[in-house]
Amino acid sequence: MTTVRMTIPDDFILGAAASAWQTEGWSGKKPGQDSWPDLWYKNDRHVWHNGYGPAVATDFINRFQEDVQLMSWPG
Repeated sequence: MTTVRMTIPDDFILGAAASAWQTEGWSGKKPGQDSWPDLWYKNDRHVWHNGYGPAVATDFINRFQEDVQLMSWPG
């Protein structure tokens, strides 16, 4: 693998974003609030990568400090 070093101009604004579905997973859902990915996951877990799906998502609620630290790494 070849590594390419790049520089970002000083006036470039770099940001980070995430969606609620990616970060929250099933956290706080009430009965009947399933979305189509939730229903798909409940019926066909094997089609999701390593069985991960909307139940845990990115586990942001437990890893937010680590995630924010990673976001600050590029500068």
